Amino acid sequence: MPKHALRILPLIALLLLMLSFAVADSYTTLFEGDGGAAVHALKERLYDLGYFKTTKFSKVYNETTAERVREFQKLNGLEVTGIADPAMQELLYSDTCLAANGMTAEEYLYLASLTPTPKPTKTPKPTRDPNATKTPKPTKTPKVDVSPRPVVTPGPEPETPERDENGFLKDETEEFVFIDADDGQWIYLSSTLQVHIRRLEDPSYPLVWYETDVRTQSEERLHTARIEKIASGKMLRSQVLARRVHAVLAISDDHYVFRVRNKTSPGVIIRDGKILYDKAKLKANSGFPKQEVLAYFQDGSMKCFDNGEHTAQEYLEMGATDVFSFGPILVTNGEPGPDMLKPKYYHYKEPRSAIGMIEPGHYVILTVKGRVKESAGCYFPFLAGRMIELGVQEALNLDGGGTTSLVFMGEQLNYKGTASRSVASIITFGTSDLVPAE
Repeated sequence: MPKHALRILPLIALLLLMLSFAVADSYTTLFEGDGGAAVHALKERLYDLGYFKTTKFSKVYNETTAERVREFQKLNGLEVTGIADPAMQELLYSDTCLAANGMTAEEYLYLASLTPTPKPTKTPKPTRDPNATKTPKPTKTPKVDVSPRPVVTPGPEPETPERDENGFLKDETEEFVFIDADDGQWIYLSSTLQVHIRRLEDPSYPLVWYETDVRTQSEERLHTARIEKIASGKMLRSQVLARRVHAVLAISDDHYVFRVRNKTSPGVIIRDGKILYDKAKLKANSGFPKQEVLAYFQDGSMKCFDNGEHTAQEYLEMGATDVFSFGPILVTNGEPGPDMLKPKYYHYKEPRSAIGMIEPGHYVILTVKGRVKESAGCYFPFLAGRMIELGVQEALNLDGGGTTSLVFMGEQLNYKGTASRSVASIITFGTSDLVPAE
């Protein structure tokens, strides 16, 4: 083991131990007459699950809100009080609670996403005088909503061992790990890999998100890890799967196992140069996800493609080693994806996960917290806007919601005391003996 690693190992062990004992964020009990962001988030979640039929609700916790809460409590086997206590809210924001029609939240939201948004009725165009002079339409500059801004930012970067002109450690035998969960900064450095995670916050939104900058060189590449039997094997928490392969960094991927096990088209799925599935949806726009593609190539580049644009074999012939199918496309050729300028495109706040490329070997990962009082989740345009601000050229939205996961040195960062849902596969960068065993 490198000398530097020996010096920092006790510190890492202590910090990881402290992280493992973190407890779940608590909720504040909400009563009739209360208002604020927590009440608004409560109503939005009840609407998402079918308890409210419209989003035109008031800003306060009124009798109607209490009645909807009682309906939720009764259907979910809780004491019927009409008061949103912490236990009730924790269940409400989970994937296992029951929606108004008796389905689990996960099933209800997934099926709801499969129903396309109805197109508005077109108003007949007025008859124009053919002799009239045409007025040229003004050129519109595409804009993407990036309303949350980083109000709370990490502290200063720590001193590191000697680095080369590109920021990698000069000593090939050394590893450097820095963990400061309080200030929201996590760093890993070696001679072939740089990982820098920053936690950012905008309490007024409210939103908490993590921006991960990843740089690779030499033989260091993106990899994936998965269970042996995708269709029937026992799924694992992202943290467990990451520890199994000693991954420095791990994130949730396209969660194609959900489509495989529900016998729907999984999309084009390639992992480590092997075709796993080659079955895209026949109708690209029929529901969510669109199964748009992000292909990762041998030279470290990434490129987004439409659903069904290429077969799995064609991707291999192009040099792709991994293909992820989800969507929507957030950024392509440095511009917003085709759905990012549609104001109502699946317009609801959720935890989100996305990956993008600035240039080959330089990547950005956005991990957005949601369904908790300090973070409402975000819309897709926020992801696209932040990616473009950071210089990303190609980016794809990955599976979010309860799947959203960001694991650093074997510890999950975007949840405290709880974990995201079990998965069958993850995306990883780097390996290290400093990562604790599963």
